[in-house]
Amino acid sequence: MRGPTARCREGDWEGALRCYERCLELEPEDATAHNNRAAALIELGHWEQVRSAGSCGRRLNSLAGSRCE
Repeated sequence: MRGPTARCREGDWEGALRCYERCLELEPEDATAHNNRAAALIELGHWEQVRSAGSCGRRLNSLAGSRCE
């Protein structure tokens, strides 16, 4: 099974997005996964979703224990 990094290198942004979303189901407070999900959303042009994904990742980076919803 290819992970999200390999999918990004191949330009498979939909596949990478699915991987990051699965990661966040398992680890909802993973700031890196939120940030990487935002990057995949940017590549796909899903601008409305980018704002919440990116801000959640930044908040988790700066505040330990913060939850994103």
